[in-house]
Amino acid sequence: MSTRAHVARAFVMAVALPVIAATGCSAMLSRPPPARPLAAASDCSRGRAPEIGDAVAGGVTGGVAAILLSAALFDYETSKDEVQSSWNVHRVQPNPGLLVVGGLAMASMVGLLTSAKYGRDSARACDAARAELHLRTAPPWQPLPPWPQRPP
Repeated sequence: MSTRAHVARAFVMAVALPVIAATGCSAMLSRPPPARPLAAASDCSRGRAPEIGDAVAGGVTGGVAAILLSAALFDYETSKDEVQSSWNVHRVQPNPGLLVVGGLAMASMVGLLTSAKYGRDSARACDAARAELHLRTAPPWQPLPPWPQRPP
């Protein structure tokens, strides 16, 4: 393998591994409402930023996985037609580095999208619990006073 291929592989690893390691913001930061009725609005979190971040990172990681697995397939397809002498048994195998990192990126994508779904469900449950808290604690509805009469 050439030096250029080693540099390309190192670059792919350097870009893909931090993306794979950064999974699950929503799963860590979301606070779903407790099983009991809310006592205060701050008992749960309804922020959507971790959920959006996980969904975007999941999409990017899925793209990285598709690129890596496509590169492994391309590498395999181009190397299987190489001409070899008859005494040199040429067993063609896909690039294991691309397959491993592509598989890890695919697993990371699933983890990120699962985390985004958990964050979305948690935020929706918090919205519903806050609405119920507001209905429980809001003063009773009273009609508005009549408008003042216009002078003649």
